[in-house]
Amino acid sequence: MVLANILRTAAHAHRPLSHDSELVQAIALLAPDHQDATWPRTRAWNEARSLPREYSPTFLAAFTGRKGKIRSYRCP
Repeated sequence: MVLANILRTAAHAHRPLSHDSELVQAIALLAPDHQDATWPRTRAWNEARSLPREYSPTFLAAFTGRKGKIRSYRCP
């Protein structure tokens, strides 16, 4: 509401926005696809981390480091 009032009363003090370049348009087109690809992966990772915590806390304790984060296991 405030922005609309500013533009209504002082439109002469503001310049119009320039049009987006082709690169900006391409990024705007690809960004939702990137989000759609990232969100399921993040959701699956979070679910994989929460399931052991919910169903087997003792198993999770065997793989938890001092700071409470799951340690990675490296084969010798």
